[in-house]
Amino acid sequence: MPIDPTNELSKLLGLHKYEEAFDAALQRCDVSIIYWLCSQVDLRCILSIDPLPLSQVVLLHLLRHLSYGINNNIPQKFGWMTHIANVIIPTDSMIAMHVRPIFNEVYALLNHQQYLPTITGFELSSIRSLMHVIISKIM
Repeated sequence: MPIDPTNELSKLLGLHKYEEAFDAALQRCDVSIIYWLCSQVDLRCILSIDPLPLSQVVLLHLLRHLSYGINNNIPQKFGWMTHIANVIIPTDSMIAMHVRPIFNEVYALLNHQQYLPTITGFELSSIRSLMHVIISKIM
């Protein structure tokens, strides 16, 4: 019987080991686990801690993984992605060479998403805000 990864991740969160929890979730390459983990924490609060409890590497990978299946859970996901994009430091030596390609990939997905007929006005506003953050980070 496969082990439920949420048990281990919950323990790490309880110990405030956010980097370890998010890294473990990202290594699983299972977007549903990443969504679950994000829903268990207040990302905005975590991302306001100084120093950040999540590395730039984890943040960049988290942004990328959240962009997969971008049309699911839209309002919550765009909130998470915007908070993450705002704290990414494109010049950080650990991620500098990867920022532009990943941001371009996410931007392209968002650009496509904004023209879907099912997008609400609120979602469109969220998409455009996130696109603005991404552009401002790579200019």
